[in-house]
Amino acid sequence: TVPTILLGLLAKLLGLSVPAAVIGLNAATPFFMTFLVPFIRAGEWLAAKEPLSLDGMMDSLRADFAGAFQTFGGRLGLGFLAWLCAAPPLFAASYMAIRPICRALDQRTQ
Repeated sequence: TVPTILLGLLAKLLGLSVPAAVIGLNAATPFFMTFLVPFIRAGEWLAAKEPLSLDGMMDSLRADFAGAFQTFGGRLGLGFLAWLCAAPPLFAASYMAIRPICRALDQRTQ
């Protein structure tokens, strides 16, 4: 698929492990749909839009992915907007939480 190919090319370009990157992508895939709904709701809240019925959107995504973008593209865009707002603080928090662990593991190997 396109994400797998792009991820593989990016990992190769950055000198990272391509198999590890693909395994990470496959491990994260179930979380994409899980977190899609809260980000769409947050985007609707940010844009002061009336919440749409998610049952119809999820059925549409399962039945016809391309058709769902035509029908619900604006809502998916609002979800992306909410993700753009949430990603920097989430990244900073995870970086601060994981950094001491990585430093401790690095000192153990030296």
